Amino acid sequence: MLVSCEYVIDRSKRLATITVSGRVKGPAVAAAIEAVYQDPDWAARFALLGDLTGVTEALLEKSDFPAFVAVHRKYEAVAPRIEIILVRRELEKTMAQVYRAFMKVVSHKVCVCSSIEQAVQML
Repeated sequence: MLVSCEYVIDRSKRLATITVSGRVKGPAVAAAIEAVYQDPDWAARFALLGDLTGVTEALLEKSDFPAFVAVHRKYEAVAPRIEIILVRRELEKTMAQVYRAFMKVVSHKVCVCSSIEQAVQML
């Protein structure tokens, strides 16, 4: 299965959820993040939830992480108040932790969670 990156913005909850499934590649994830920022329903200080529980294969390259940071920096004026990465497997958890380390240069906090309950508490 190829990568699927879909997102939904719930204005009433001030939350955007990006759901990633299948074989994930960096450019598809970066494009999904940028699409959220460009969506007219997105607003600054909303929360951003990246649901990676459907990922079957993480095909991220070292160069993908600075690309993710560049997307967030481009839209710094409308940054989320928090970004939560929800993972199921250890590999995605490790990738999310690397992402979090790269993201220390942006204004919003990035958290990695292994359960939806943990993620909901952070919202």
